[in-house]
Amino acid sequence: MRHGFQRRLRVRGLLVASLVTAVSIVSTTAHAGTFNDMAVCGNYVYKQAFSRWGDARYYTLAPGGAAEAQSRWTLSGGAKFVSGNEIYYLNSPTDKSSLSLPAGSSARTDPMCVVLGSPTFRFMVLNTGASTGSLKIDVLYENVYGIVKAKTVANISAGSSWNASVSLPVLLDADSLVRGDGKVAVAFRFTPQGTGASFKIDDVFVDPRVSR
Repeated sequence: MRHGFQRRLRVRGLLVASLVTAVSIVSTTAHAGTFNDMAVCGNYVYKQAFSRWGDARYYTLAPGGAAEAQSRWTLSGGAKFVSGNEIYYLNSPTDKSSLSLPAGSSARTDPMCVVLGSPTFRFMVLNTGASTGSLKIDVLYENVYGIVKAKTVANISAGSSWNASVSLPVLLDADSLVRGDGKVAVAFRFTPQGTGASFKIDDVFVDPRVSR
């Protein structure tokens, strides 16, 4: 009797474990891919955008990185595109706009693909608010469970004149979802921090190490 009871318990345990595994697989499959499906992952045009700052890397624009239209950006809290390009026209001499980030706002690019290793990014930035304010920059990525996570890579300050940000790393955790082509989809989010913090950004460029 006791051996039969133990066998039934083992069978039930195996069935429960199988059901949990099946649910987990279905859940992961159902949620994974949304972030990655949006990603721009090819046909990049490269240029030495920051050569005047002694940076010889070849960069490509992040999705919508020239800040000429809201397409390929998600804006909140009063973030908006305004007239007036950064003064060096890193993308094009015909550009006319930049992205304004007042206190309480946030802006996020659509995702693009980078190769694991040492991708970097940088952008043009101008402080339009309190001198004590900072700009938090997050890298967003999808993990293996289909959850979009954010990793803060920097909190930077800026002056009252347009200048290039420092070169920032695309930091990812070990659970990032690597696509079948060996690339990872990432997006970039910019959020002012501190009372009265306000910034403008423009020309967000990425060195994705995709095709060099």
